Amino acid sequence: MRAGSSKLASAVFLLVVVATAHAEDDPLNDPAVQKLLLEMSLTPTAFHPDIYGEYTGMRYYAHRRFQGAMKAFEIGAYYADKVSQLSIGLMYLNGEGVGKDPVEAYAWLSIAAERDYPDFIATRDRVKAALSEAQLLQAETVRSRLAERYGDDVAKLRMAVQLRLGTLQPHAGYSYAPWEPQRYFASRDAQWKGKGTVKVGPIESPPSEAKSETQQPEKH
Repeated sequence: MRAGSSKLASAVFLLVVVATAHAEDDPLNDPAVQKLLLEMSLTPTAFHPDIYGEYTGMRYYAHRRFQGAMKAFEIGAYYADKVSQLSIGLMYLNGEGVGKDPVEAYAWLSIAAERDYPDFIATRDRVKAALSEAQLLQAETVRSRLAERYGDDVAKLRMAVQLRLGTLQPHAGYSYAPWEPQRYFASRDAQWKGKGTVKVGPIESPPSEAKSETQQPEKH
């Protein structure tokens, strides 16, 4: 898969996960979305569980199979994929496959924003502005718990192991990303640096399948 395809996947994320969260039109009726989702389905992801989780989650999400999307995004999140972590946060925010929970949403969005991607910071801060002081305190507790499992300090190490395992196998065709961990993360970060802002829907207070070749995370 060519190097620019990851940016195409990011475009699908922006179009499907965010722009259609409160839209009436079915994104699958858009030929461009169909093309991009097909491209993701054909992308090799062996030893790249971050991309596997991200792309599989997007495909499930586009088909409104939210529980499958959540499980896939959790795999990506477990291996330090920030798009997957952001997607989980937005699904909690919108109540897609889970109950609406702005506290849990904000905690996930905070983890997703730890690399200072402009889109992700803007999304996190928009949600933060709608939370009460008590909710923010709760969210910090949730964030600390999530960081122990999904934060970069631990999740990047898991991903680095997968990349190193991949170097021991034939991987012709995996030219879309470097295999050396530091370069790999730099290439992933570059996709989201200097972008615009993500807009999410209105925030409301809550009421009082695919097979992976790598380890799947436990339920958080």
